[in-house]
Amino acid sequence: MVLMVAIAACGGNGNDKYWTCGSSSQCRMVEASSESAPDITGPIIFDTSVTMSQAVRLSNWLFERRKEVGNPGTSPKFLQIQDGRFVIHQYVGPPESEALTPEQQARIEKFMCEMSNEVFGGVSVTGVGHIFESSTYTFKELANYALSAEQQSPLWAGSCGSGVAKKSETKPASEKAESSKSTVSWTKETLYAKFLVPDDFPDGWTVKRDAETLTIRGTHTEFMTVQKIDMDFEIHDTALAANRSFDQRKADTQSTIDGRGISGDRLEDVKHDEPLFVWMLKGNKDYGSDSYEAFGLTGNVVFRVYNYGSVRTPSKGFASMFARRQMDKLTD
Repeated sequence: MVLMVAIAACGGNGNDKYWTCGSSSQCRMVEASSESAPDITGPIIFDTSVTMSQAVRLSNWLFERRKEVGNPGTSPKFLQIQDGRFVIHQYVGPPESEALTPEQQARIEKFMCEMSNEVFGGVSVTGVGHIFESSTYTFKELANYALSAEQQSPLWAGSCGSGVAKKSETKPASEKAESSKSTVSWTKETLYAKFLVPDDFPDGWTVKRDAETLTIRGTHTEFMTVQKIDMDFEIHDTALAANRSFDQRKADTQSTIDGRGISGDRLEDVKHDEPLFVWMLKGNKDYGSDSYEAFGLTGNVVFRVYNYGSVRTPSKGFASMFARRQMDKLTD
């Protein structure tokens, strides 16, 4: 699935990049959508206090969240930077009661914390739910109200994060060191066409590739030893989802290493333009029973390389070599 972000003009003659909102501001709108999930959208209206990339990042994140829970959630949100924090305004219907329960308020604040960490790099974020009595409203009406100095008391507000929000190319904390440069959206067919082939392996290897399961299995047998390479590929709906999956794998790996508490045991980044890392999955290097796992990220794909086999046949360098070799083919 390809996630598309539409940039829309919501006023004027429809050809202007910006439209007038509030008393003197200029606004734009972006909206994430996908042909495979037509009922889910992520419309974000924003003014000149934030960048296009910040609005797109929020739109994509909300789209992914709505897709995960199966919630169309088509209500738009207005994004701005105000008093050093990101503020997200939205309209909500009339409340069933006059005040939120502690549990409802806690859920709102938890959501704001997730947004702060995953979208805006941990800086201050506030969400505001304004009561709207009517059943319909326009994007421009939401923007005008969010920019108005005569707002009524909202139904709810929740904040999280620390640090000052700025108009810059903000990345979430989990992506500050890792993100794919590729914008390719892979399918099974295009990905399989870039798989390593038998000639990419050293002499004497038997290599089996499967276009349906997106796997490569390599085996080398010599005398009484065997060495294996397993490669598995995951295609995600979006590059953002792939980034999140890769980040989670890396975090889980580091957690496992920390828990083992073995000196010299570490996660190592593999030198490449795209994110790659390798580590000792299990075993003991002193006894030659170690095996190694590498992960790579490019576009909407995360792949795994696993090198294992007889005593003293696997190596970190061998797993890293195959990860680089596969990444080279994917980015060529």
